[in-house]
Amino acid sequence: MGPDGSGRSHALREFAGLFRGAIVDLSPRPGDSRSDLAALRRALSCEEIAGVQDALDALLRDDALFLVDDAHDVDAVSLRLLTQLVNRGARLAATRRPRLTNRALADLDAALLGDGEIVRLGPLGVDDLARLRRGHDAAALHAASAGWVGLALLHADGEVAAIDARVQRRLVSTARATLDTAQMLALDAEADVTLVAAASGHSIDEVADAWSKLDDFGLLGPGGDVLVPVVATALRRSMPAGTERSWHARIAQALRGGGSPARADRVAAHWRSARAEHGEAVAAFVAAGNALLAVDPDRADDWLEHAIAAGADSGEMWAARARAALGAGRRLPAGAPAGASSAQLLAVAEVNEGRWEAAARLLADLGSDGAAPARLAVASVAIGRFDDARRALDAHGPEGRSDVETALAVACIDAAADVDPIAGFARTIAANSSTSLDLPPIEAPDVIGALVSSLYDGGNGWQAILRPAVPGQSGANRRRMLIRAFLEMRRGRNESALQWSAQPVDDALPARDAFIAAAIEAGLARRALRPELQLAAFQRSELLLLAGGFDLFLLEAVEEILLAAAPHISPTRLTSITDRLDSWTAPLPEGHAWRAQVAWIHAQLAVGRRDLAVLGVAAGAAGTAGGGARAGVIRRAMSRWLAVLAPAPTDVAAVIEVAGELGAAGMAHESSRLLGYAALDTPIDSPDTQRLLKLAQTATRGAGLLTDAVDRRASPAGGVPASGGVAGGDGLLSARERQVAELKYLGYRNADIASRLFIGIKTVETHVGRVHAKLGATNKAEFVAAYGQLRATDRLGSPGP
Repeated sequence: MGPDGSGRSHALREFAGLFRGAIVDLSPRPGDSRSDLAALRRALSCEEIAGVQDALDALLRDDALFLVDDAHDVDAVSLRLLTQLVNRGARLAATRRPRLTNRALADLDAALLGDGEIVRLGPLGVDDLARLRRGHDAAALHAASAGWVGLALLHADGEVAAIDARVQRRLVSTARATLDTAQMLALDAEADVTLVAAASGHSIDEVADAWSKLDDFGLLGPGGDVLVPVVATALRRSMPAGTERSWHARIAQALRGGGSPARADRVAAHWRSARAEHGEAVAAFVAAGNALLAVDPDRADDWLEHAIAAGADSGEMWAARARAALGAGRRLPAGAPAGASSAQLLAVAEVNEGRWEAAARLLADLGSDGAAPARLAVASVAIGRFDDARRALDAHGPEGRSDVETALAVACIDAAADVDPIAGFARTIAANSSTSLDLPPIEAPDVIGALVSSLYDGGNGWQAILRPAVPGQSGANRRRMLIRAFLEMRRGRNESALQWSAQPVDDALPARDAFIAAAIEAGLARRALRPELQLAAFQRSELLLLAGGFDLFLLEAVEEILLAAAPHISPTRLTSITDRLDSWTAPLPEGHAWRAQVAWIHAQLAVGRRDLAVLGVAAGAAGTAGGGARAGVIRRAMSRWLAVLAPAPTDVAAVIEVAGELGAAGMAHESSRLLGYAALDTPIDSPDTQRLLKLAQTATRGAGLLTDAVDRRASPAGGVPASGGVAGGDGLLSARERQVAELKYLGYRNADIASRLFIGIKTVETHVGRVHAKLGATNKAEFVAAYGQLRATDRLGSPGP
């Protein structure tokens, strides 16, 4: 038992092949008349009906095996005769479709079950199809045929015409309701009995019977809900264009009135396929666009554009299209009309491009309109205008203090007041998840919350704030992914950053996302000790930095880019950036987390130049208290850096203690860097040297893998320059070559270098030879001169551990 195409006839032949006695095939043949006993008479060579019974009795005495293929096509009188034969002990093997269509067929079924069994034939699995048709993509074959073997074999052999003929043979002699049902299912896989009845004009009973026939014909997939893909394709291929458009229009009319985004999208899709441009169709396109804004902004924008093409007013569509563009992380469409909502959308777009000041100007011009004051407060905090932020929030009035926009503004202002931000942002995110906003926020609350919280506790509190992917926010989700990768990298977990860096570069990234992406590139390059990639990351973000396209929420990203750039460019090129950071944080109380972070940036830049004076000023600017746990670690680390770089002996225990605090505060690379510098300033024969180096290497475990991944990321297509020659050499020094060169320059012997770096003496000798070749040095004096010149100009940067 099984639908057409399930292999019934093949299974019957295999079964008969196992029988050693006489076999009598009583199956109806194509072209047989449907008169009583016609098939039996032909099979038994009996011209008269009276002779059929005698022939059957004779065969019964001979213990023959009777076969009846397609028993559903046998007439009722013959079926009753076969049933009597089975009841008298005859051996009968029969095949039929799943549905019992008459009483006589049901009686034969019952008789066979008395001393037999039913074998139900279903679709084949992928593995079975793979064995049946070797060399074909079994998964694709299964998807196209739903596993029905007859269709699978035809599809595998490319027999398109045979599939079309098979489908037409099944439907040509059926009732009109069956053909209509099949055609509608070919155009709408989600159609049900009610929809088909409403669109076709047939009754529910007629459609239900038609559905069962399609199942019997083997045209439906397992479960009987949708057509087999190749069948649906064959029906669409044979359907006249006018008929197809007519069906689409009738389905759209039958579907109208639903409220879900999926239903609105479905209605609009049918109107588009019907090529309709009348008022009802345009209204459906607009409804689908608006319904999908919070679910699928890209598809929403497609529908809104289609509505405009069909005659809708583009000005009226601009706000919705702008929301779709922002949701997808794209630039706004041209032709913004005047109005408060347009201005607020433009302000969000400015933030996406890193232009917070421009956004603040737009919002300030709106005065107290709607949520503009609360958004203005957030933008003002981002660029250090804390008094403006408080005034904007006060102008908003107390009656709106429970909405999401105001909660975000309050959380940002509290953070600027040195209040631990995690609780405030958690409340904002909880409110945001249960509120539907007419306009997108100035920036996703969880994005700001994660960045700000990272500056306070330095641990993993940001993970509880940064939300997973949110449906309908593909632009914000990309930013969430970038920030998660960046903050994980800061804490020594490079997997997320490496996964991002393995993706192709998207030149269409909004400037704010591109800035975070550049910070990831810079961070990976710093950790892999790849100076040419560090410089490339800075060059990609330099214009945005110089134009002030960053903000206080991105201080850690600014740090990564500046430190990557510092060894390669003049310090004066960074002055305008650090001056802006200083001016923004100047109004903050001493010891504030943001002030401490800016002081830390100054300190790290000074470490690269071994400038103790600037380092001391930075340590003083960080204050003595406040700013959360991370600010305290920063202050202690700057004091320790002063001690490490000073001529006095290094307090190894104190260095290790502070390095541990840096690692716990989410600054794994900074911890390794401090340990490495301390090791360089410790006597070579001291047991503390190996201890410091081992701890430094532990903090940067996996550096080889990281270097390989960053190397794969570097390519001319991605905007990263290839390594250039230096001082007559043929390329920049690798990370290990830099370490060996630095120690050789300081006067260590090869054996001491091998001991300090935990490598063999032969390996050291190989590295020394390569360094000499790259620097064009033929002796020690030339090496000291060439490397010393590069070292003095910070071209190579700090050797690192």
